[in-house]
Amino acid sequence: MLRTINGIHIAFLGYTNLIPRSRDAIDASPAIAYLDPAVAAADVARAKNEADVVVVLLHWGNEYETRASPAQRDIAHALIDAGAALVIGHHPHVVQEVEQYDRGLIAYSLGNFVFDQNFSEDTRHGLGLRIVIDRTGIASYEILPFVFSHDFQPMTVNSTF
Repeated sequence: MLRTINGIHIAFLGYTNLIPRSRDAIDASPAIAYLDPAVAAADVARAKNEADVVVVLLHWGNEYETRASPAQRDIAHALIDAGAALVIGHHPHVVQEVEQYDRGLIAYSLGNFVFDQNFSEDTRHGLGLRIVIDRTGIASYEILPFVFSHDFQPMTVNSTF
């Protein structure tokens, strides 16, 4: 998807490797873009030819793991190397690290936002990102941590993870 916001052309690409590969077929319904690292990197490079900024959204990772895996790191780095400015992951239901890599930013998992998983300290936390971009990529960013109330309402906090 390509959007122009305040004169900046932004490409959004999304992938997952958590459902059957058959959903990646052209005639699949519903269909997804399966996360094949080589294909995704080629897509990013192609999108970078049409957009100022490329954002990649990834439904990936192991549930409840608080650190990204080496495979996630390799894939995210390859996507930044291919031209992505921002890689945002979700699925583990817990916060994973945020990393500046080269000229890009990687949030391996933002954790939960509004979800009924208060069964552990890790699942009670989430991250928001406030990102300012310009035509060259990320101009600045702010990590916005939050926690859940007992009735699953997100509340901002002043600490960082």
